[in-house]
This record gives sequence, C-alpha cells and structure tokens, in this order.
Amino acid sequence: MEPAKLRFIEISTLAYCNLLFKIEKGLADLSPEERYDQRLKQARPVLDALLAWANTRTAAPKSSLGKALSYLKDQWPYLLRTAGWS
Repeated sequence: MEPAKLRFIEISTLAYCNLLFKIEKGLADLSPEERYDQRLKQARPVLDALLAWANTRTAAPKSSLGKALSYLKDQWPYLLRTAGWS
C-alpha cells in the first residue's frame, strides 16, 4: 500500500477513536444510567460509522491493516455485548 494511503487510513481511524474519547470525557460526571443512554445516542453512531468505514476497506489478510480490519470485525459482536447494545 502506498504510504500516503496508509497515512490517510491511520488518520481516519484515529479520528474515530479521538471522537469516542471526547464523548466519554463529556459523560464523566453523569450517573451510570445517564452515561449508558448518552453512549447509545452519541457513541453508538460513531462506532457504527467506524465499522461501516472498515467494511469499505480492503487489505491483504496478512498485512498489518488486514489484521487490524479482521480483528475489528471479529470482535464487533463482543464489543456490542459488553456495552449492552447487542
């Protein structure tokens, strides 16, 4: 993969993660019930967008990107279950 394309992918993925961290920081003072509700409203769409983004990417299965995409997709059901969103 070309370095410029790889860099774009890294920036895109980092943007999703940074947005999730920003959402979590904003929920810190809420009760657990309020945090759960706000995560559904704010974080779930970001996570769904991350998965949709990942589903549009292709990479050689044994490349670092291919392994990362595969891991994300394989772990997705567990992430949702852990979050109580399944």
